[in-house]
Amino acid sequence: MKSIRVIWLLLLTGLLYLSCKSNSSYAIRDFESSLQPHLVNIVSEGIIGHHKSIQFIEENTTDGDLQKLARSEHPALRAVAFSVMLKRSSINHFKLIMNNLADTAIVALDWGEFGIRYRTVSDYLLDRAEWDDTISRNQTINAVLTKHNYLHGAYSILLNLPAEEKYYPFIKEMAQRKRSEKDFFEPGFKEEEYALFGLAKFGKKEDVNIIKDWLLENRGQFSHLSFRLMKEFPNEAYHKVFQEFYLHNFYPITSQNQYAWYPEEFVESLAVYKNETSSKILSSILGQISNLSSKTGAEYLKQSLVYAICNNPCDAYSTLRMQIADDIKNYEKREKLVMDTIFQSSSQKKTIRW
Repeated sequence: MKSIRVIWLLLLTGLLYLSCKSNSSYAIRDFESSLQPHLVNIVSEGIIGHHKSIQFIEENTTDGDLQKLARSEHPALRAVAFSVMLKRSSINHFKLIMNNLADTAIVALDWGEFGIRYRTVSDYLLDRAEWDDTISRNQTINAVLTKHNYLHGAYSILLNLPAEEKYYPFIKEMAQRKRSEKDFFEPGFKEEEYALFGLAKFGKKEDVNIIKDWLLENRGQFSHLSFRLMKEFPNEAYHKVFQEFYLHNFYPITSQNQYAWYPEEFVESLAVYKNETSSKILSSILGQISNLSSKTGAEYLKQSLVYAICNNPCDAYSTLRMQIADDIKNYEKREKLVMDTIFQSSSQKKTIRW
């Protein structure tokens, strides 16, 4: 009896050892001496970009080396390991993704002219991943939204994800979640915009005020996505948002930056409402365009205004259409040229990305 207990004890000890060994993290000193200087370079750099040490890892490591590097104590090295592993057909990419969605360590990424961006290691993995089919990608989406919806990828996927009722409670939670400034991986309130856009797709009346209040509170941080939301999912409750933005944000943005697309997005979004409120604001903009200098993009704003009115014919815009009759004729000529142009579709295989 005693011998049986000893055997069981030895077996349990062995299993615990193997378990701890497989889940342990590795220090730089645990790798081959030829690899160590390159690992030190990546960690010392502090920013993941395009440099020779990563190229060395791509060309001089085995799959086993990468599996070990993927359990490094340094987040940057784990991220590099994942990016290299995703380039190898010998590694199961789907398992790699699904087994590493909980790596929330933050890494700094070199985005070239856009500066430095910060992502979790899991997000870095999702950004570079490809799936063999939509089934495996949908399985990943399900895991991210239901178990890891704090990730940036959980927010960004909502842009193109159809409204599925099973995800509604998770998306609503994301839309109401207060993200502190340190949580933001994009300028402004970009992540909230993704969540609000995803929530708006469901078209539930009880969510309109949630969306409206967020938009009013954060109108100074809008990206094009806020205007797209109000354009694709119009609701009279958003009249207040348009009015407040026009009164307090429209002209300051227009006058300060000639490359700002906010004014154009604003008029295109507003025009779909086809009512007295939208007509008054569009008329006001048309009357002010002559007072704007060419340096502020007045020409592009005028063109966007003409297109918006022409694309949304209604009684409310009848007076506006008479004011821009000549511009509409020019617009119709341009449209005919576009429609007469033949576009050839690409026959290349479509890549499934996040």
